[in-house]
Parts: sequence; C-alpha cells; structure tokens
Amino acid sequence: MSYLIGFAPWIVFLLLAGNNTTERETLLHASVVAFIVTVVLTIPSAYKHRVTSLDIGALVFFPIMFVFTLLVTPETADQWASAMSQGALAIAVGVGILANRPFVYVYAKPGAPPEVWDQAWFTSTCRRLTMGWFIGFAAMAASTVAGGFVGQSSDAALWLNWIIPIALVVVVVKWQAGIIDKMRDGTLAAAG
Repeated sequence: MSYLIGFAPWIVFLLLAGNNTTERETLLHASVVAFIVTVVLTIPSAYKHRVTSLDIGALVFFPIMFVFTLLVTPETADQWASAMSQGALAIAVGVGILANRPFVYVYAKPGAPPEVWDQAWFTSTCRRLTMGWFIGFAAMAASTVAGGFVGQSSDAALWLNWIIPIALVVVVVKWQAGIIDKMRDGTLAAAG
C-alpha cells in the first residue's frame, strides 16, 4: 500500500478544490499546493530512480490546471476541475502501463526480495493492480464528466461527482487488498 503516497498530490488537489464555490483563487491555490507537493515527493524519488507516471502526470497536469483556471470563467473551472483531474490520473496511469512501467511495480519493488523482481507473477500482479487503478480512474472521470453536464446543486451532481467516485475508490482499494495479500504470500513462498 506504500504506493498510495503517489496519489498524495491528487488527493491534496481534490480536497482543496472540493469546496471551490466558483472562486478562482481556491482552484489556483489547490493547483499550486498540489504542484509543490508533487515536486517535494518527486525529488527524492528521482534520486532513487523511482519516478512514476503518476509523478510525471502530476508535474504536467497541475500547471495546466493552473493556466486553465486563469483562462476560463470561474464557473467553468469549477465545473470541470474534478473531471479533468480524474481524467489526468487515468491518462498518467495508462501511460505507465503502455510504457511498461506500471506505477505499482515501482512502489512494490523495494518491499520485495530482489529474487522476485523479475519473476512473471510479480510483474504481472503489479501490472494487474495498476490496470485496476486505471479502470477505476477512467470510470471516475466518466462519472464526473457526466456530472459536469447536470446542475451543480442537483442530486445527480452529488452522485456523479462525489458518491460514485468515492465508491469506485473503495471498490478498487478492497479489490487490491486481496491481490496484495496473494502477492505477499507469493513473495514469502519465493523467499522461503
């Protein structure tokens, strides 16, 4: 579960931007703070050669979000910030999969014995976990895009922008907990 630290900038952004109430400054501050958190977390990762697609995606997305917020009306920025961030997360995770660098592998490797790093079951499990996050983020993005088209104060907006995305994260976390337990058992068996 140590790879959840890679989500920290995104979580910070969503928490700070969640109460945007169409004030441009709130979203601008959320973008700046999330970018700073990204830089602070990425520098040590770069020294250890553990930069992930999540890190690169955050380094690209938060400045884009900042500029987007400056260029559009505060209402438009507020309406699409969540969908954009979740879409960017899905893209960042997907690019890591396509580049054969699933972000879960980067975080799982230091906690596993070196003799399992290149074993097929270890790399495929990391890829599977990353794919689960990709599907979850893509579904969250689809939900919040749909939420952007309904009235922001409607029940549908609450469901599409908050309840469904949170439920999707819970589902992915519970699913991956079972996979991680199996992975841990395989690591112990290989090390034993």
